Amino acid sequence: MTLRNSKTDGCALPDARRASKTSSRRRQALRYAALGWLVLPLHTVKDGICSCSKRESCDRPGKHPMTPHGVKDATTDRDQIRNCWTESQKANIGIAPGRKSGILVLDIDPRNGGSETLKKCEAELGRLPDTVTADTGGGGDHFFFEYPSFTVRKDNSGKLFGAGVDVLSDDCIAVAPPSRHVSGKRYAWVEGKSFKDLKPAKLPQAWLERVGGSDSDRIFPEGLQAQPADAVSEGSRNNYLTSLAGTLHRSGASPAAITAALVAENTAKCSPPLDESEVEKIVASITKYSPGTSIGDGVDAAEGLMQQVLDRDFGGGRHLMLGADGRFWHYDIRLWRPVPDHWVSGKVLETIQRNSVRSQKTAALLTQVVTLLKAKLAVKDDVLAFVAEAPPVINCTNGELWIAADGSVDLRPHRPQSHLRHCLDVAYDPSAQCPEYDKALLEIFGAVEKPESMVRHWNELVGYVIQSKRNIPLVPVLLGKGGNGKTVLIRTVIQLLGTQLVLSQRIEDLEKSRFAMGSLLDKKMLVDDDVRAGARLPDGILKTISEAKEVSGDALKGMVALILLQMNRPCQKAKGEKP
Repeated sequence: MTLRNSKTDGCALPDARRASKTSSRRRQALRYAALGWLVLPLHTVKDGICSCSKRESCDRPGKHPMTPHGVKDATTDRDQIRNCWTESQKANIGIAPGRKSGILVLDIDPRNGGSETLKKCEAELGRLPDTVTADTGGGGDHFFFEYPSFTVRKDNSGKLFGAGVDVLSDDCIAVAPPSRHVSGKRYAWVEGKSFKDLKPAKLPQAWLERVGGSDSDRIFPEGLQAQPADAVSEGSRNNYLTSLAGTLHRSGASPAAITAALVAENTAKCSPPLDESEVEKIVASITKYSPGTSIGDGVDAAEGLMQQVLDRDFGGGRHLMLGADGRFWHYDIRLWRPVPDHWVSGKVLETIQRNSVRSQKTAALLTQVVTLLKAKLAVKDDVLAFVAEAPPVINCTNGELWIAADGSVDLRPHRPQSHLRHCLDVAYDPSAQCPEYDKALLEIFGAVEKPESMVRHWNELVGYVIQSKRNIPLVPVLLGKGGNGKTVLIRTVIQLLGTQLVLSQRIEDLEKSRFAMGSLLDKKMLVDDDVRAGARLPDGILKTISEAKEVSGDALKGMVALILLQMNRPCQKAKGEKP
């Protein structure tokens, strides 16, 4: 499912007028950066003429950088990217392949015999797998592949595969969609093979050997094997690399060898790769203790074990906290989830059993480590927004959609520092089309005077429900006879939110028990689909659960958008009035 809707590195800072404009190329550059691909602005082409100072005499129109340091200015920094493409909205987009971006690009140029060379190579080395593919606008193709675990040198002269087939690696630039080609056409993703449809595939073994090695050429001590070939997604990278570093450290590998191995594995498997500084931090943390020394030798056993647990399982402590609610919370790829104490205790026990700790009973040590974890990880503030106002974010499967005060949105990579506790099971795609949904809404609201206005109003209502801010007291009522689409609409919203964020309960029951109010905590929507004919709805309860104010004792702060379904018009009962 998709959800629609000073100088800095050579790019002048935008003025207010330019900053207010929307750049489709800027949005696309930000999407590439979210994948971990380094990008930079390139000169563009108009009427076959490059926008650079050389104009007609430029020998690489639309293909060379606008920044002073060339490909070295490629970045994933979102602020820099916004600045560059706000100042130069029509700038072409360059992607810098290589180890840091985690991709390798085969550039097929048919004008230099690339199509024939590719056929010969596939006959000799085997067919290339389906992978992310772009049409270059000049009749050629860019095939995006996962960067292997060994260094691949660039080749723009056909030495590796033959005429017309270049290898774009470190220090190269691949012009990316929707950039303009000198022919006047645009670079475009091949249908069904964009970065939204596929992940860059691995090069087959024979092709790997041709570019200078094989995927098994990694740095591991004798007797140790590489980890499984599955890609390691964001949120699991620290744990994966920490576990590998611990294995290498215990085998006697030097810090330099461990660093080299982790850098190679990070590039080969982590999507997107961690910064090398993060990898170095992991190595430094793991190598603090001698691999053959008991953790009890000169080191407080419980404290040393606690740090090992954090390093191995929780990203050095960045992926575990003790929330204001007194529970452990674990960051799992996209969001923070509550975990029971015994689950954390299990992680601690695994670490204790891997170490030799003298003169300490396991049960006592286990209790000590868990106690230390709680003391170290307890947060003072309500960072998880149980009562505090949550950040203006809609968390999606492909990133965090941050909503600005003016209503504009920015898709950012998932990160634990956002402290998000919920994630919609949808991917945000501003270009997505939903023709069947749009048609169904027009049919449902077809009896009103202006169906299009009702459709717009409904979409705005759904948008309000899925975001976190609750500054508008909202009690929508869906009124009508049976079979007119009310239930279908609500089921659609429930599927979008997920059942864990919805409470189905009669409004009248909330007034009968103070404990019933507690069940509204952490819910975004309350649905009452059983309002009796002539029922009097409790005015006080409706105000309490819809207004943005804290409810004493229930930690409920205007968290609910209330939806009522009924066939007959209800009555509203004033607070204290008898039915």
